[in-house]
Amino acid sequence: MSTHYFIAISVEGLNSELKTVQQTLDTSLFKHIVHPEDFHITLMFLGKATEEQLSDLGTRLKEITRNIKPFEIIPKGIGVFGKQSQPRVLYVDVEKGKSLERLHGLVIESCEAAGFKRDPREYRPHITIAKKWKDPEKHIGRNMPEIKKETHEISSIELYRVAPLEKPRYKCVERYEFQK
Repeated sequence: MSTHYFIAISVEGLNSELKTVQQTLDTSLFKHIVHPEDFHITLMFLGKATEEQLSDLGTRLKEITRNIKPFEIIPKGIGVFGKQSQPRVLYVDVEKGKSLERLHGLVIESCEAAGFKRDPREYRPHITIAKKWKDPEKHIGRNMPEIKKETHEISSIELYRVAPLEKPRYKCVERYEFQK
């Protein structure tokens, strides 16, 4: 099994709130419940990577994060990818503000310059709570819990390695702090 990587924003400050959302929902209907230490907002999935690509990307990410000031994100509510009644992914939606859009654009440029391919789909910042619907005979209820729409400061991005057989499954390889 080859190692995969991605660039993301850690949302540690929201872990307690997100865990409460998980506990409020019937997540038993999903094959995979995200471990609370794995909550994040993906900026770009990289897939397989060579040491040279990771080194090049690291240099580029250090450069861009030197010119970014911490900013805030705001969770908006619960959303789904796939059918509303049997979603592929259950997530907390995140407001796509100008700072997050700018950061995403800079990360994409850096990744492409280091030889990674961009996902052609529109960027939808979110925090996955559960995924892979389990039972075709059951449906999720319509009453989704409310999420507190409190701001959360973002002051870094991280390069993660995926360890699919471990819990938590995402391991921070390197953190890139923003300018204070």
